[in-house]
Amino acid sequence: MLKKKYLILAAALLSLAACEKQPGGQGEPIPMAVEVALDGTKAGVTVDDLADFYLQVNCPSDAAYSYFVHVTKATDGSWQTDKPMFWRDETTPVTYCAAWSPSHVFTQDEYADGLDLSIPAAQTNATVFSANDQLLVKPTTTKYTDTPGGKLTIDLTHALSILRFELTLGEKFYDRAIGLTDNPVTNLSLGSMPLTYHFTASAGTVTPVTGSEADITPYASAYTPGTATSKAAKAVYEALVVPGTYAAGALTLNFKIGDGNYTWTNNKPVVLASGQSATLPVSVGTPYVPMINGHEYVDMGEGIRWATCNIGADNPWDYGDYYSWGETATKSTYNWSTYTLGDGTTFSKYTGSDYTTLQPEDDAATVKWGGNWRIPTREEWTALCNTDYYSWDWKTNYCGSGKNGMLVTRKPNTGPCSGNSIFLPAAGYRVNFQLIIRNDSECDYWSSSLEDSIDDAWSLNTSAPIRDRYYGQPLRPVAD
Repeated sequence: MLKKKYLILAAALLSLAACEKQPGGQGEPIPMAVEVALDGTKAGVTVDDLADFYLQVNCPSDAAYSYFVHVTKATDGSWQTDKPMFWRDETTPVTYCAAWSPSHVFTQDEYADGLDLSIPAAQTNATVFSANDQLLVKPTTTKYTDTPGGKLTIDLTHALSILRFELTLGEKFYDRAIGLTDNPVTNLSLGSMPLTYHFTASAGTVTPVTGSEADITPYASAYTPGTATSKAAKAVYEALVVPGTYAAGALTLNFKIGDGNYTWTNNKPVVLASGQSATLPVSVGTPYVPMINGHEYVDMGEGIRWATCNIGADNPWDYGDYYSWGETATKSTYNWSTYTLGDGTTFSKYTGSDYTTLQPEDDAATVKWGGNWRIPTREEWTALCNTDYYSWDWKTNYCGSGKNGMLVTRKPNTGPCSGNSIFLPAAGYRVNFQLIIRNDSECDYWSSSLEDSIDDAWSLNTSAPIRDRYYGQPLRPVAD
């Protein structure tokens, strides 16, 4: 009988020893650790940037194994919690969620009830994305046996969304020398977007707050000019936005190209979940072209609008017609014998004592195009040659036209006309019966200004700016 009791006691002790080796509250605790990953497909914070986040673990069957902790990155790259965490046992499930926000210390109440956060309206550079990024792990259920070595996999994702707009400019922009080097799009904004959102970490939800709508200025992330082969230029813009369903017509993109105002809206719904991005194509086929009396112009600043073409030309690269100074009709021969205002010695008009600038009736631009079109003065040409404000770049085979000439561009940060440009083809000049085309980085254009020597007038030409008035030269009109 005594032997039987000892056997029973030994069995009990073995049973107790086995129980003590079991994990959980009744035996040795199983440490719970974390490992971190972060989807890197979206602009903003990366796992390398991340220094900390907040984690909530809920064990529904035993509150003693529920935790709210601050997780920080150690110097060796491992992740540490501000209090120890344990699994109840190998099979009891837990549900966990995580969140990070720049410079925000989360509380447990905020995890449960949520809090309001905002994105900025001015998103003018890539830094803004990281400074306003929001990370989360939606509620995830797991148990010890489903984890690698008892570690919770904190697979962080981005709580916000990105809208990416790809603006494609049609070949007519290229033909008009718009955006050949720099992005010509200005004043771009995404209209009436919610800026404030309610973030509930315990549910992993992000919902827009009604009444927080404002215009967003997206970040200009890339620009690719057109080429002679592929004339379409492309400008890419990105905006950090609150996730949600944006019905057809709810997204409005407003922008300017030169003097033209453009508006684009989405023609079908756009659905954005947390961490998602959508790329929306925006095609602009025809540039807005301001005109005076049916003739296109570009505002180059200084209060002067320059025509995009020479008189008699259909395209910016065409040479157009040739005129003697002060004449309003073309002719086949250009010399003193055909000049209607004098013979090189004696002149019927513009003798220096009457006029030194062409009068409207002798200005071919005014006579041919009407309105306030006129030939530019010497001073206006000189202002356009000011390299503090304008760059002059020699172009060969401009726009695939086979013509050479100067592309004159208003330099960046020199006023509202920055980036605007005109092309001046090197159309040469006519003397007698001959057309002389030069390919030496020179352009020849009449001004409306008489020189002190009354048989000469001022011409745009760095090597020979003073020309006999009978020369046949192209005209590039201006308007005030």
